[in-house]
Amino acid sequence: MVGAELEQLWDLDAIEPVQCAARIAFLEGLRAKLLHHHENTTSTATRPRLLMTDAELLTRIGQALFGERHWQAGLAAVLGVAHRSVGRWSLGTLEPPARIWAELLAIAEGRHQELAAVIEELKRRQTS
Repeated sequence: MVGAELEQLWDLDAIEPVQCAARIAFLEGLRAKLLHHHENTTSTATRPRLLMTDAELLTRIGQALFGERHWQAGLAAVLGVAHRSVGRWSLGTLEPPARIWAELLAIAEGRHQELAAVIEELKRRQTS
């Protein structure tokens, strides 16, 4: 996925109001889980069981941001990593580096703010 295709995934004007609300709710849940994961600095042997595995969380955030079809390519592009790396992380055969969780959190929070602003504008237009 390159250029226009990647930009289209981030095109908030193309998202329906219902999709915006659903994505906001989903991203809020992911944000909380990413924060929990990021703040957990204990070793994997002593780490308490999270609600999702790393692979599940990576898949959910990828699909929330980029859709179900091309999410691995989208994540690879914004994270600046090889598509294969994202594939291995999503299968659970390789653990993502710690910096990836911090970057995903920043991306999700940025997207959350963008969608929240769009939702507010859509609400204003409905009451006009």
